Amino acid sequence: MTCQYCNEKTWDFAAFVEMKPKSKARPRFTKSGHTYTDKATVEAERYIQKEILSRGARTFDRPVEVEIICLFKVPQKLTKPIPRIDVDNAAKLIMDALQPKVIIDDKLVQTLRVSKRYSMNEGFLIQIKFCDFEGHLQSARDLAKKMYGTI
Repeated sequence: MTCQYCNEKTWDFAAFVEMKPKSKARPRFTKSGHTYTDKATVEAERYIQKEILSRGARTFDRPVEVEIICLFKVPQKLTKPIPRIDVDNAAKLIMDALQPKVIIDDKLVQTLRVSKRYSMNEGFLIQIKFCDFEGHLQSARDLAKKMYGTI
């Protein structure tokens, strides 16, 4: 994959986590009003984090780009739509699993791309790379010049 601004083709980290793709569940509330995350979501986050760390993920402490691809098994009948999970909630599940051991803070994420696709293997493909601010800034300047003449 390439960065849309600087056209670099390398990811600093990429891993496939084999599991049935799921979304992060909504927070639950106790009778006393306290919130908690349900057990299945906590277990999924721990599993994803363990798999990512076991593949040698480094700590990202500067601005990054993240791409998450939710991969679903090809159905028997291709007339069925891709399973209905919210990509934003799938991204929340992955991003919460990555914090704080892989990405120190989700405020560092400058670009986040999330998509759903069919595949022979089911799971999440997670790719992370440091942002090149100079390349992004130069691309923005070039685009402004094209659109508005001089800046």
